[in-house]
Amino acid sequence: KSVRLDVDDHVTVILKVAKDGRIDTTFIPQDKQVEQYLKNNIEYLKVRFDEQNIAYSNISYKPYRQQRNNNKQGDKQ
Repeated sequence: KSVRLDVDDHVTVILKVAKDGRIDTTFIPQDKQVEQYLKNNIEYLKVRFDEQNIAYSNISYKPYRQQRNNNKQGDKQ
């Protein structure tokens, strides 16, 4: 199971904890600036987890994708 955290309308964090206690974290930016920040700092975050002895299997981010206001699938009938 996963936990979704929406932070200040700028980023969503999806956290999963495996049975062995390791964390899988995926950041989903809500704008290009946050995506660039994550791109520049994801390795630093991994170092910080290591320094704090926090076991993780994955720390990553997804590319920013602007949300669409309409459903293109629903338009094709």
